[in-house]
Amino acid sequence: MSLIGFLRHPKIKVKDVFIVIFLSSVFIDIANGFMLTRLNFNVPISQIFKSSLLLFFIYYYTVRKGRLDYILATLFLFFIFFIPNLTIYLNDSLNQSNFVQDMIYGVKILYLPIMYMGLRALFENNEICSESRIYWLFNVIFFVVFISIAFSLFGLGNTQYGEQKEGVAFGYKGYFLSGNELSYLYLVAYSFALNRVTIYGKKAIYFILYLIISFVTAIFLATKTAMLAFIFISIFQTILTFLFYKKNSSAIIVKRLKSIKFTLVFLSIPVTSILSFLLYDRFLVYYSRLEFLYHQQGATITSFLLSGRDHRYLDLISMFVDKMNLIDWLFGIGRISYINYTYGAQNQFSAEMDLLDSLISNGIVGSLLIYCYWIYLLFITCKYMISRNSDIAVPTFFSVFLLFSISFIAGHVFASSMVCIYISLPIAYLLHKG
Repeated sequence: MSLIGFLRHPKIKVKDVFIVIFLSSVFIDIANGFMLTRLNFNVPISQIFKSSLLLFFIYYYTVRKGRLDYILATLFLFFIFFIPNLTIYLNDSLNQSNFVQDMIYGVKILYLPIMYMGLRALFENNEICSESRIYWLFNVIFFVVFISIAFSLFGLGNTQYGEQKEGVAFGYKGYFLSGNELSYLYLVAYSFALNRVTIYGKKAIYFILYLIISFVTAIFLATKTAMLAFIFISIFQTILTFLFYKKNSSAIIVKRLKSIKFTLVFLSIPVTSILSFLLYDRFLVYYSRLEFLYHQQGATITSFLLSGRDHRYLDLISMFVDKMNLIDWLFGIGRISYINYTYGAQNQFSAEMDLLDSLISNGIVGSLLIYCYWIYLLFITCKYMISRNSDIAVPTFFSVFLLFSISFIAGHVFASSMVCIYISLPIAYLLHKG
């Protein structure tokens, strides 16, 4: 029996099975990190699962559905992101050892467009998803991230940046391997979770509870991405929700705002007092750490937000202009070879900013494709938000907007398979229903 046939089995709740398959990815990421960091057992089960999911969707829209437009788009993308690097490696024996790693990086870049095409094809004749299931999925992920961080406080997880001399860890990430990608996942999950409780929460206390949980999660993640995401989502996305939620009238909006305002004022003093008492020592350590980083990185807001990576940019731009030829400019020199070529195999650094990393790794052609695609997603989700035809339009647009914006000051956004798998789902569903 095929997967689609299995999903249609009368004893199986189709929508539940589909969402559970998606949800399993986050638990596989946790298991993968636990086995690697605690058991020293390096089996890439996360990559195997995600690659299998990717291959299934490619098979579905090429063989099962025969979507010629998707087939041509996939072949074109593989040509742009793989063929130029292949020719570079075949002509330079020093780079051949990096070929597999660069292939993996190229696949991660293509996760979002391939997952999007696969989901659009899957949704055409299969009612296996809904807005309520999407909300449920991200709500579960939101609490999985929170619980992972909470367990880390008791030694059941890893730290972001090690422990300080005071014995306090500066950030936690559970058993997830990448703290940056976990911050992006937190961003998307919180965006949907907060929108859900804003729309469907019967009492304002639920909204406040989500704010508190998210605030604590962002503080213990201790990344600038998580902290800024908490602020922007809590304030600006909530405003967008009230402006563009399709079923809200002005009277309902005013009533909900008053309810939240009075509850927030009533709880602000006891909640602030409790959090200050519990987290006072940690806040002092965090403040000292951030102050140290601020002065270490030039005592400017720009260098602080970029974590001092802006000092590398001129060197990398100079390398792009002076040391790369026309073919390299157009198609890039690959991710790993670019890192080794710039600083040497013993000092593997990149710009850690997606625009510049992409320009050198994928060239002008690849970078234009990546950014044009994300700009398209930004405008199309904004269009659906303004038209008020879906409950998930606001968090979908705001998640895409924040991820796209973060790519200009941070790295690994576009190649984050952990996040791209999940953000592809509401995008595909929104455009399918639209």
